[in-house]
Amino acid sequence: MKSSFATLMLLLAFYSSIAQNNEPIKKREIKKKLPRTTSISIGAQAVRPLEDFAATYSGNPLGISVNISIPIKKASPFEYGVAFAWNNMGTFDQDIEVVAPIVNPGDTVRNPGTYRARNNNYRYLAQFRFRPFNGAIQPYFDLLGGFENFQTKTDITIQNSGGFSSVEDAKLIQQGGSFLYAYGIGVRIKMGKAHNLFFDLRYEKIDGGKSEYVIPESVHLDQNNAISYNIGNTSTKRDLFQLGMALRF
Repeated sequence: MKSSFATLMLLLAFYSSIAQNNEPIKKREIKKKLPRTTSISIGAQAVRPLEDFAATYSGNPLGISVNISIPIKKASPFEYGVAFAWNNMGTFDQDIEVVAPIVNPGDTVRNPGTYRARNNNYRYLAQFRFRPFNGAIQPYFDLLGGFENFQTKTDITIQNSGGFSSVEDAKLIQQGGSFLYAYGIGVRIKMGKAHNLFFDLRYEKIDGGKSEYVIPESVHLDQNNAISYNIGNTSTKRDLFQLGMALRF
């Protein structure tokens, strides 16, 4: 009886020792699978203008965004980083004829071409992120601030007689900018067994300052290929929706 009891106590002590030694290993394995490391995200964006911006500009810009997020400390839920976004705010294309340089006096050669106007928005941001969970599903909250620039550029694409095309007369015809701040909420969801890849779903509320920008639907080209357009000058508040991917490294 005493022998059986002693054997049982030895087995319990052995099991307890294994369990205690194995627990830190499990914790280390979990940390190894999902460490808090630097991450980079890229996503496609859809934007909805609000208030004065929506009253003046009727489009819904589309674009892409890239951001880098770095933990403040190795195990900290707080991160800092930078972000860049580009949004296409509208295009204008019109077929035209361009008079080509002549060799013989009195000759006139006209080549077909396209007059193009491109309206773009660029945002350059500093980012502060709170990401409390580090598992397969990772909600986060962002605060952002920085500068944005609205640009309209034009050029002429000419189809030459030799069968090749050329781009000429490229120029910046209008630009404006302002400071902005924003907040965002999102969630990253791990892709299956890939420990370093996540789906990244995100909403952002942008409070942009007052800025000038070309109203795309107002762009007009006359018979002499002279361009005219109207300029908006409003605050640039908007909602932003993004779907992308995040990579940890």
